[in-house]
Amino acid sequence: MDAIKIKWKTIDRLSKGEAVATGESVEEDAEAPSIFASVKKPCVVFIADPTASMADFEKIETVVFKNEKIGLAMKAFDALRIAPENADSDPILAGHGKTVPRLLVVDPAKEKVKVLEEKKIKVSGLYKLMKATAGSFYKEKLDKLVKTHLKMLTEQDQLSNEVKTLQEKEGRLADEDSAKAKKDLEKLRKEMNEVKEELTKLVEKTVELWKLTPKDPAA
Repeated sequence: MDAIKIKWKTIDRLSKGEAVATGESVEEDAEAPSIFASVKKPCVVFIADPTASMADFEKIETVVFKNEKIGLAMKAFDALRIAPENADSDPILAGHGKTVPRLLVVDPAKEKVKVLEEKKIKVSGLYKLMKATAGSFYKEKLDKLVKTHLKMLTEQDQLSNEVKTLQEKEGRLADEDSAKAKKDLEKLRKEMNEVKEELTKLVEKTVELWKLTPKDPAA
């Protein structure tokens, strides 16, 4: 099973509920009820030096971010990365934590931010925060989705290995010129197409699995 890669999006600001001092005239959104109004789904925010690559945080990357449960759970979140100075000036992120790097888990439903300082960035702690945050925002249970997807990935690996084995057999049979070999080859190709079709359906099911339903229809 390949590692599930998290795609981090670099941002300069999370909250859009207040005017930004840029030298230009920026109007505050008068309709926004809170600074969390522009946050449309739960977020995991990685606060780190923007000049550092993810490889510079090797322990966090390999142990935490490449963990299968964390990688799958992140499908319910926006994975965001922001520079420390930008986080300190953001209405939502400011005042949460001190270390660099650190993780902030943003819950737009409860309008809360939970902090994991550098030494506390571990799989168990992050996953616990993600479950609680997703639970307040989505109707679906995050842990159940992750466990279901993990089973699907195991099945996907099994089917992929089966296709590989059938392809190897196909290559050997294609080199033979007997009537039996041709008949066996036809049967094998039919079986391989069926396995490939099953694999395609399984991938489609994993996509459907993560079509989540916010508890608040306006989200």
